[in-house]
Parts: sequence; C-alpha cells; structure tokens
Amino acid sequence: MQYSFESINDKEFEILAIDILSKYFNIRIERFKSGKDQGVDGRFFSSDNQEIIIQCKHYYKSGFKLLFRKLKSDEIKSIQKLSPKRYILLTSTQLSKQNKQKIFHLLSPYIESEKDIFGNEDLNDLLSKYSDIERKHYKLWISSTNVLQTIMNNALVGRSKFKLDEISVFLPKYAETKDHAKAIQKLEKNRVLILTGEAGIGKTTLADQISFLYAKNGYEFVYIDNAISEAESIYFEGKNQIFYFDDFLGRNYLEALEKKEDSKILNFIKRIHSSNDKYFILTSRTAILKQGKELSDLFHIDNIGKNEYELHISNYSAIDKAKILYNHIWHSLLHESFVSEFYIDFRYLKVIKHKNFNPRLIAFITDFHKVANIKNESYWEYIKNMLNNPKELWDNIFNLQFDSFARLIPCLIVFNGGSISEKELKEAYFKIVHLEKLNVSASFDHNYEKVIRITVGSITNRIIEPSGKITYELFNPSVADFILDRLSDNEAFISNIYLSLKTAKSIRTLFNLRHSGSIDERIIESIFVQLIENRNGIPNYEFDAYLVFYLLMNGFTYFLQSKAAIQLIEIISMTEIENIDAKIQIMSYAIGKKIITGVNKTHLLFYENYIDEYDSPEELKALVTILKKLNDFDTSKLMSKIREKTFDFWMYNITQSVLDDGILDDYKTEEESDEACDTVIQYLKDESMALNIHFSDNELNRLLSRCDLDKILERNLKAREVDDTESENNADENQEDSDNGIIDLFERT
Repeated sequence: MQYSFESINDKEFEILAIDILSKYFNIRIERFKSGKDQGVDGRFFSSDNQEIIIQCKHYYKSGFKLLFRKLKSDEIKSIQKLSPKRYILLTSTQLSKQNKQKIFHLLSPYIESEKDIFGNEDLNDLLSKYSDIERKHYKLWISSTNVLQTIMNNALVGRSKFKLDEISVFLPKYAETKDHAKAIQKLEKNRVLILTGEAGIGKTTLADQISFLYAKNGYEFVYIDNAISEAESIYFEGKNQIFYFDDFLGRNYLEALEKKEDSKILNFIKRIHSSNDKYFILTSRTAILKQGKELSDLFHIDNIGKNEYELHISNYSAIDKAKILYNHIWHSLLHESFVSEFYIDFRYLKVIKHKNFNPRLIAFITDFHKVANIKNESYWEYIKNMLNNPKELWDNIFNLQFDSFARLIPCLIVFNGGSISEKELKEAYFKIVHLEKLNVSASFDHNYEKVIRITVGSITNRIIEPSGKITYELFNPSVADFILDRLSDNEAFISNIYLSLKTAKSIRTLFNLRHSGSIDERIIESIFVQLIENRNGIPNYEFDAYLVFYLLMNGFTYFLQSKAAIQLIEIISMTEIENIDAKIQIMSYAIGKKIITGVNKTHLLFYENYIDEYDSPEELKALVTILKKLNDFDTSKLMSKIREKTFDFWMYNITQSVLDDGILDDYKTEEESDEACDTVIQYLKDESMALNIHFSDNELNRLLSRCDLDKILERNLKAREVDDTESENNADENQEDSDNGIIDLFERT
C-alpha cells in the first residue's frame, strides 16, 4: 500500500518517521517534543558514543524544490552548528535519484551516504515490512483507497456507504483526545455507547470516528437514518455489525416517543447488550435526552444512563484544543497569509483559551469557503467576532449576504425540523413568497434556483442520496438556534411558514417547539386554528391526518370541535391515508364522538386491511379499541382474524416478545424455570385480555413451548455482567498542557 502521508500533519509525520527509523535500526531513538528543535527531531548514539541526528520534513504539498530551498537556507546552518557525526533525513516528498544526489552533496559530510536520505518511496517500502507501525498510525492508512474500499464493502448499501464516505473526508482533521479512548472503553464494556453533550461539542465527530474504526476491523456498518426499525430489519445473528444512530431523539423527540420509539430503542439496546458480535452507538444533545427522559419512564426504568458518555468542553485540556485547532489549520485550504494571522503574537493561544471554543466553531473559522470574501488583514477581526459572539456567525450571513428571498430557504428548513426534500422545499418556497407578498420579478422561476445556490454551502447543505433523492439540510444545528431566537415572536411570519410547508415533519417540529418553549403557546395555538380552518388550495389529507393525529395525541381536542375540523375528520376517515397509525387513532376518536358510525363499507374494508397489514399484538390493540366501540355491529369475524393473527405471531415471536417486554429480566438461574413458565403464561393471558380474546390452556402451553428460556437466561446473565460497572478514573492532565507545550506544537518547521 502506497501512502502520500497527506492525511497526517507535520507533527504526526515526525512521530511516524521516528517509529520507522527506530525499527529499521533496531534501536531506541530519542524523540524530542515539537517546537524549536534546532534541527533535531530525534537522535541516538553510535557504538562509539557519537551523536547521530535525525530530521523529519513533511513537504508532500510543496515538493522537492521547496524542500531543497529550505535545506539550503536554514537546515545547513543548524547542522553545521550541531556538527553531528552523522545526519539522517526523512521526508514525505518523493525523491528521484538525482534529488538524493543533490541533497547528499548539499549536506555532506554530515550525511554519510545517500542511504541516509529516506524519501516517500523508502518510507513506504519500510512500512510494507513493519505492519505493527502501520496499524499504530491509523490516520495514515484508514483514509487510503484500499482500506476505504474494504470499509465501504462492510457497509450496507445506500445511506451507510454515503455516511462512511462523509466520515472519511473529515478524518485528516480529526484530533484524538482522551475522550476517544474513554468512549471506546465504555463501548467495549457495554456494547452500547450513548454520546451526549451540547451543540458543537463534537459528539457526532467522535461517534463517526469510532464507527469508522470498527467498520475497518470487519464490522458491517449500519447507519440508522430515521427509526430503529431500520436496524431491526437487518440485524443478523452471528454477524459482526456496528449500528450507528446519530441524534437518535433529535428535535422531533415527541414523534419518537409517540411512535413508541423509546421502547423499541430500549429493546434493541437489550439485544445488543446480550450479543457477542454487535455494537450500538447513539448520539443526542444533553438537553434533548433530558427532555426525552422526562417524557418516557422507560428511560429511567431501564437505566439508560449506564451507557451514556457525556462530552464537556471543560473535559478538553488546553493541548486537546490545540490539537483540534492545529489539525483544522493544517488540513485547511487557507492561504498562507491567512494561516499567518494565527501566529502573530501567539494569537492561536487566544483562540484555544477562549470561553466559546468548540470544535464546530473552529471548523467554521478555518473553512476556506466561508472566508473567501474576507481579506487576510481582516481575518483576525473576523475570528474574534465569531468567538466573542458565535451568533454573529449566522447574523452576518443572514442579514448582510442574503436578501429577503434567500432568507426564506433556511427558515423553511428550520421549521421543517432541519431537513426537507427538494420537491417540498420548492413548493413551500413559492407559497411563502406569495403569502409574504414579496416583489416577484418576471424571472421569478430563475430566482428560485439562484437563491438555492446562494444558501448552499454557507448556511445549508444539499445532500444527494445514493438513490438520487435530493435533500436540503442546515449547515449545522446552530443555524436553527439562531433562526428560532430571531423569529420566535414573529407570529405572522411563522404562520405563513406553516401554511406554506404543510408537511408531516413541520407538524412534528411545531409540537416539539411548543414542548421546548421555543415559541409562545399563544402563537402555536393560533397556527393550529389557521391550519384547520384554512382549506384553500389543493387538498393534502396526509398532512391533515398528521395535524389531527398530533392534536389528539397531545390532548388538544378542543381544536377539533369546529365545523371545519369535524368535516375534515369525516373526510380523513373515508380517505386512503399512508399513515395508518394516524388514521386509526382519528377514527377511534371520531367514533367515540359519534362524528362517524365506523361501520360503512369503506370503514370495514379499512379494518380488514389493517389486520392484513399488522400482526403484532401491540399494533392490533388500536383496532380492538375501535371494535369495542361498535356496540350495534357484529365484530366476531374481525375478532376471529385478530385472534388467529395474534396466535401465529406468538408462535414465531414469543421469545423476542418476552425479551422486549422484560418480563423475565429477573430470571437468573435454571432453578427458577417453573416460576418463569408461570410468568410467561400469565403474560400471555394479560396480553390476550387486552386484545379482548381468549386462548385455551392447551393453546397457551403450545405458545409456552416455543419460548426459548435458555436463550433468555443466557441474555440475563450477560446483562448482569454489564451491570457490574466499575468506576472510571479521570486521566491526569498531560504535562504538555501548558503554553510551552502548545507553542511547541504550533512551531512551524
């Protein structure tokens, strides 16, 4: 495998080069800390106690000419001053035979022969022999073409491959902190890791890199984009897999809880805990996970906290922050004149020590594209402004770079929950322009494409899925924080936004904003009324069903008492709706309020289709609730089908049902098997009663015989081992955690 060494910075190259040479000479080489080394990166002594000096030069970008110029203008003077018996040069630059001869003549007699000049090809040859060194320096090989291809082969098609590709692009900028090792330690111990922390702290970056390492080590990578069911469908026994759920509650945590995602996620966590070949990584903002816990008792009952690892900016030592900043600068496309601004009067120290330091902000201020319109002499002022008031980062773009049309794009994305399809965005954009009565020119259609180009890359991202689907997302979550803070009391504009969007995601987002207190209750209630009463334009009953469903689930039935609301409910009950969960809840409400009878042909056909579509007892309970309300209608045929479906489901899924519902979590020894059997039988009786059906003793015993008690016992024993947690000691602060250590790191070689 051939390396260009471009994925590592100059200090990392020094460490690698010294490791290679130490192995080559089979001798311990002293390595000196970064900084003014006076021409010495490492040294060792010959058998007659003569000093041998080693110098490393990472000039992969600039090539031989600049390397030779540097040697001629600076290095030769340092070497002459040191006057070593022998001088060895290692460089990432590709060297021809003539190049080596030229260096040899320049540095002779300190270089004994051309063999003491190690170029790119020489280092690669040695690395091919020293696999242990190659493995140690993972940033070197993990971004190579061959390794990336292997990793990609370990990903499921589509989104997972796309995500791995995204991770690999960022890899060179990644600075490994002490959180990296601690997080892996917790993952290895529990097989589940929940990374939490505030916005911009680096949760996703750390989760990305850990997932990437496991993918490289042969684990099939599964990226979960929306719901845990995506993972359940491709969970394969006996196969090494790592599952990754970024922002698993997200801003739409209410939706997650209402869809019983909390129980599904916890059940999946239990499966991972008891496996030998699976890992699961999740991330969440601390505040959102806290709100999720407040709304879901399950998170407390199952002690989800034992899997958490919270990132705090206070955990980052000064040297950690320095490495983050240094890597971002080194691997940026910033012109040298911009980079130099960090070095004037040690300004990089001010960045590292700033109270608002966070990795996301560092990524922004070192992004070449973000500062393309800034002159280098103004760059430091720009950096100070961003650090002192991070909100100005978006304020500058939003107010100075965007016109009224361009500002609509990020607003639509924010109130749609942070992402939106291209089709939905374009439709909503035309509607909001009309509602806001903006001055539309004759070339309006062209202007839409223009505003999209303006926003992409500065405040939004355009994502092209492997399937070809195009989605627009926020550049990062802090954009939403800025826009919500700016617009939270603008009732007229927010109303127009929601009248334009009319998507299921926008409704979920509206309820989340209400619960978090981001928008005043009065404004939200006004929007509810407008969405129900405003029936202009092409009907969108999918959206209407979501709206009514969320009003029902959150107890806002008083919004559903108007004439318009009742008519809407009647229409939904007679219309084919994709979201069956929403429709059945709406019908149950409508029957209870006598808005509909629930027994016409359309309704009866819906019930039959529902039974055909769903087979788990939990899903069938919703239909049973409706059937119980049909007092004057014979439901025996439908109930018979429900009974049959339930029995068949348990015949094939009783073990997993028992595991998921945790009814035998206390079953720890074989001596308790009789009691365990009784518990399972009682569980089946209770669940049957909830479904308004009955099974004979013979049928219950048949179902019991399909329950794998040995598997449940094995899982419980493993879970108990996981629960025996041990305290983790905080690592001591690195001795380099001083200004001198940071200055040494930033010293330009």
